[in-house]
Amino acid sequence: LEYSIRAVLDFYRNDPAKAFGPKKLQEVRLLMARQGRTRQGINKATGYIRQMFKWAVAEELVKPDQLVALTALAPLRYGAVNAAESPAREALAKDLVDATLPFL
Repeated sequence: LEYSIRAVLDFYRNDPAKAFGPKKLQEVRLLMARQGRTRQGINKATGYIRQMFKWAVAEELVKPDQLVALTALAPLRYGAVNAAESPAREALAKDLVDATLPFL
């Protein structure tokens, strides 16, 4: 969450929140990709940014239209930007699972 907030503040610290829209959110995503974040991490961070604006709408700090505009930006799809993919998770060895089960 902190990384997401910092990414927005790096570019738009002096801009009013009402000036932050989908184009600026796109720029923040590209910054994250240039910083080496994975596509999945960028999508998660983008979700946190939207959650911040959802909170701001609930507190009547920004207009609901702004949140709607930010949700119009689709998540990054595989190969859409030059961002790394998260490494695939490997299966655990069956004997390790079997040895752990009695303790669960």
